[in-house]
Amino acid sequence: MNYYYRNTISSFLQKSTDEIIGSITRANEFDVTFFQNKSWELQIPILKNALQDFQREIFFEYSIPRMGKRVDTLIIIKNIVFVVEFKVGESHFLNSHIEQVWDYALDLKNFHKTSHNAVLVPVLIATESKTSFTFTEIVLTSHNDNLTLPVKINSKGLKEVIQNALCFFSDEPEINIPKYVDGGYMPTPTIIEAAVSLYTSHSVENITRSDASAKNLTLTTDKISEIIDIARNEHKKIICFVTGVPGAGKTLVGLNVATSHLDNENGNASVYLSGNKSLVEEALARDKVQREREKGIKITKISAKQAVKTFIQISLDSLKHTHSSKPRNPLIADVCFKGGLIDAWGRGTVRIIETCKEAGLPEPELTERDGGFLVTLFKDNLTEEQLVTLGLNARQVKAVLYVKEKGKITNKEYQEINDISNRTATNERKELVEKLGLMRMSGAGAGTFYEFL
Repeated sequence: MNYYYRNTISSFLQKSTDEIIGSITRANEFDVTFFQNKSWELQIPILKNALQDFQREIFFEYSIPRMGKRVDTLIIIKNIVFVVEFKVGESHFLNSHIEQVWDYALDLKNFHKTSHNAVLVPVLIATESKTSFTFTEIVLTSHNDNLTLPVKINSKGLKEVIQNALCFFSDEPEINIPKYVDGGYMPTPTIIEAAVSLYTSHSVENITRSDASAKNLTLTTDKISEIIDIARNEHKKIICFVTGVPGAGKTLVGLNVATSHLDNENGNASVYLSGNKSLVEEALARDKVQREREKGIKITKISAKQAVKTFIQISLDSLKHTHSSKPRNPLIADVCFKGGLIDAWGRGTVRIIETCKEAGLPEPELTERDGGFLVTLFKDNLTEEQLVTLGLNARQVKAVLYVKEKGKITNKEYQEINDISNRTATNERKELVEKLGLMRMSGAGAGTFYEFL
């Protein structure tokens, strides 16, 4: 695990904002944007006000390797790790932001070795929230794993959260910070690694690291195998849902179940549905060729692919990209092709998606239904939900919806509908125009306004 800034809280409180930002910037190998600097400028005073009465250490931009992202701030006080995510300029607690800080905490809890037994409190700070009530109640998850549900607060609520958490978890032992920082980070293997290992007849325990809960994965696959036996013996149809955080091993469980029940000689067939079909198939085929050659048996890659593809089939997600086409009813497909109703195999869904993008529409939704699949088209690319996925804050979303209704927006109108300063409005409009490319500036001087491209 790494970070851009680390210091004791007492030393952090004594340093100026410029000194702290300078240290963060020097540790960052990439160029720092204007908006990132402004964000740190606003975060640091909030943290200093909240941490006046506390000791231990603080980290900025703490790495989450598996996700390729960084936590804004990690604060370790006594026996608790506070995972703090700031949303500067945000006045609402958006679901996407709550899920973001929740994912950070889950990732640390499940994959960072020294976080397994530590108390983790994820905190989301919407700096412009004006609600008089800050949600500072500490609520544990149902798993009794020393992880709380995300706490949602405004810029003045962090101190109260820390006090409540320290009181709630007063019996837990203090964290050894050097040991915590040096803790190993070990998610489960990738789908390719798992596929190759499973096809070579290794078990889940052989291929997963002990830090990633090999015991839990084994228990899960054993339970599913037990359910399969019940379904077969009692002639039942049973659906099993396997849940878990990203990277927890759900795909690995599926691969293990599919391979362990693939027994053609006894009439047991398995089908594995995957959006990674081509990658998994290629990896397994190469592995089979290599293993057969080691036995002195010559085998082509084509015949190897035939041997491994029996339990891997394409998923709906793969229909969004170039893919092979396997008609469910070859006779009907052949009649449609000869009748001119089909011009090529495997191009329809890709062309639909490309056409929607060319028209400026959201990507269509593909869903399976009654043995086939349904394509749902959306006519509006500027809904609130779509705008949030682009990373817009609540004020920017309001401004875009205003332009959608009125046709344009001026600087004064942007300030009035959001109750913000001219400086903040200018920065946010600049981001809509230059970074996101949603709008363009028209007119000049006092007559300047913003409209859609």
